[in-house]
Amino acid sequence: MVSQSILATGIIENGNAACGSSQGGPGIFTDTTGGGGGGGGNGTEGREGGGGFDNGSAPGSGGPNRPTSADPLLGGCPGGIGRGKTAATDSRGGAGGGAIQLSVARTLTISRRISVSGRGGEGGTGNASAGGAGGGGGGSGGRVVLEAFQVNLTASARLTANGGGGGEAGTADTNVSTDGANGANGADDSLTPARGGRANSDSGGDGGDGGAGSTPPQGGAVGGTKNNAEGGGGGGGGAVGFIHLRSVQTCAITVGAVISPPATGGCQSP
Repeated sequence: MVSQSILATGIIENGNAACGSSQGGPGIFTDTTGGGGGGGGNGTEGREGGGGFDNGSAPGSGGPNRPTSADPLLGGCPGGIGRGKTAATDSRGGAGGGAIQLSVARTLTISRRISVSGRGGEGGTGNASAGGAGGGGGGSGGRVVLEAFQVNLTASARLTANGGGGGEAGTADTNVSTDGANGANGADDSLTPARGGRANSDSGGDGGDGGAGSTPPQGGAVGGTKNNAEGGGGGGGGAVGFIHLRSVQTCAITVGAVISPPATGGCQSP
């Protein structure tokens, strides 16, 4: 019986070498504003970031699908970097979720949270001399694999591999500079999409929401302008991961249990 929560996510500084091209693409700097980084893909595609104001910079691409199977056991992928004028103003993408497998010979009862949800992207900085950087992309959810003679989920069980929200872009001119808000981390106990960063920056593009349940992630918004302050593009939302439940006997899932995204393997939510 699993009576304590298990939460696993990655560390963005180390990235995930296994992701390859499925990591969210970086925004590309070509002018005074940076494009948003795309969300990393796992299970479904991540979403693209937003371009900087007046197409001043290209957005980062969303990470493409990864194999949707229980084997190999793969973690999620980080979101892309939101670019600024110099490396010092780049904003980091959110880390991808981890990977967890539990295999038991008899009954496996889950009454707590098992979560490999991705993290939110960092909000872009605003710098009067360097412009507003794009927001970082949200990280994608990882993988949960549970197998037993019988899988038993109580009403308080929470199995989640949600994507993180993209970061809001920064905004700046010679008189005004504002940092964008960070994207929210993927929920570890619900089907609610992680909110993309927003509301801090007047002209920076909002970050896209992360994927949750069957809801796809959102792309980052294009940067705008207000009172001559130009904004970068928002980070794209991270994709959901993968949950697999294998039970020799019929699964026992109590009403109230949360599984996000829906599981493969034949165990259906009540």
